Amino acid sequence: MKNFIIKVLVFLLTLFPNSAYLQGQYQLTTFDYAATQNSITEAIKTRNVDALEAMMCQNIKQNVDDLPGEIGALIDTINGEITSWDWSPSSSYDAAKYGKQIKQTGWTGQIDIANATYFIVVKWEIANNFAPEEMGMRAIALYDKDNKLLFMIRATEGVGGWHD
Repeated sequence: MKNFIIKVLVFLLTLFPNSAYLQGQYQLTTFDYAATQNSITEAIKTRNVDALEAMMCQNIKQNVDDLPGEIGALIDTINGEITSWDWSPSSSYDAAKYGKQIKQTGWTGQIDIANATYFIVVKWEIANNFAPEEMGMRAIALYDKDNKLLFMIRATEGVGGWHD
């Protein structure tokens, strides 16, 4: 059914290429939650800074000084080999105004290592029909088991809210 909907949206987008509504619906339909979560997990487990950086929104890429260094520091804060990882949904944001549409989702991942538990919170923009370069990871934060913030990388605006 999903493939049929994608084909219909592609056809409609060829007829109406400037339709912001259709662009947003296409982005929402083609987003793969599991694949994105798996990519984040794999990038952190393998300490692949470049892969995690590629997932970041344009705002983070433009506004975080030494982004590769910051990502490396976040990963290095997880002190040990990851033995298990479990994702669960944590939040969402959906807004539309003046034909513009943004949809964000959030997940919390529980990361276990031999002698500690961490929680990683990710905010991801899955649809943006007016600034698609802002789609992707808008925030990533690492907490210890006592909910103490250990590290955060985030966009300067529009994390769980509207941005232009």
